[in-house]
Amino acid sequence: VTGYKEAVLAAMLEPNAGGRSIRVAKVSGEQVTWGPEVSEGRDESLAVDLATSGDHAVLVWDDVSKDGKRTMVMLESFDPQTMKSDGSSRPISSTKNDAEVPRLVSRPGGYWLAYLAIGEAKKPKDEDHGLGGEAIQPRWIEVVPLDEKGAPVGLPRAVTPTDGHALAFDIEASED
Repeated sequence: VTGYKEAVLAAMLEPNAGGRSIRVAKVSGEQVTWGPEVSEGRDESLAVDLATSGDHAVLVWDDVSKDGKRTMVMLESFDPQTMKSDGSSRPISSTKNDAEVPRLVSRPGGYWLAYLAIGEAKKPKDEDHGLGGEAIQPRWIEVVPLDEKGAPVGLPRAVTPTDGHALAFDIEASED
């Protein structure tokens, strides 16, 4: 949920024939206005976030590519006054690595988008001896500034070590 003027915007997951969809609603007093509905696919993640900046709103979620080989952060921008989409859903995370668990926060002139970037798995040391083990993938947090319509205005920047193992995080704007 996020605020917009005198209303509240809410994004919710719903099952459908193709997996799940994300529906956005604006609640103002007793009135509910439905807005964008996007396909979320069949990935296991339930990550979704929503924020407003100026006269625009942005919805982000993670999804799996059509070929099933990559996870990415998707974005849909819309006008919270009319609840009409500004365009179509599009990938917004870096194409260099898998990405998941998006978080948004408003900033003057747009948003900060943060997400977990996932690197290549390291082979377990005992793999040659047949002992098996789970491959450990480096996971770090990347942040990218977006304008009010959700377009990147800078490159993604790693804000934690790229050889680390970030599992969860949240983001909040500060004075500086």
